[in-house]
Amino acid sequence: MKETLAAHRYAKALFLAARDRRGVSLDAVKKKMGGLCRALAADHAVREAAGSPLIPFEKKCSALCGVLGDRTDPASELLGRFVRLLLSKKRASLLPLIAARFESVVEESRQALKAVVGSAAPLTEGDLRSLEAGLSRLTGKKVSAEVSVRPELIGGLVVRAGDLVIDNTLKSRLKDMKTLLGS
Repeated sequence: MKETLAAHRYAKALFLAARDRRGVSLDAVKKKMGGLCRALAADHAVREAAGSPLIPFEKKCSALCGVLGDRTDPASELLGRFVRLLLSKKRASLLPLIAARFESVVEESRQALKAVVGSAAPLTEGDLRSLEAGLSRLTGKKVSAEVSVRPELIGGLVVRAGDLVIDNTLKSRLKDMKTLLGS
């Protein structure tokens, strides 16, 4: 809980810094932050450098900031400073959570919402547009859906969009029926 709150605060601070900094694109910061998180996930040496108390601060900074690439790029420069701050506060382990929160804050600022949809069967383009339109009416924001096919749902959809969760799957209904009949 404390880590989630801290990650949200850091993400909000990064958003405000990126928004107010001339020449920095929110999309560029989001992309570079995603690349940094992928590097942390994929490269054991970078991940170890970030978390090890035995590695000097400057080596940690150069390992993580090296992933960002061109330091003359405004987004890289901003993220480099942000990474140094996280390392100095011993919060580098929060980077993946901060990246996810940062993306949410950016989408929220654009009155947009990303929905993660699980479907038992592939959706047609028309079904997807209809679903996005319905979710947009429901939330009052522009919704873009990311669909994954999950056969274990048996039938129907499960939608996660921000705090909203809609579970209209056959698997869920069968589970509810089993509970109802069992009691």
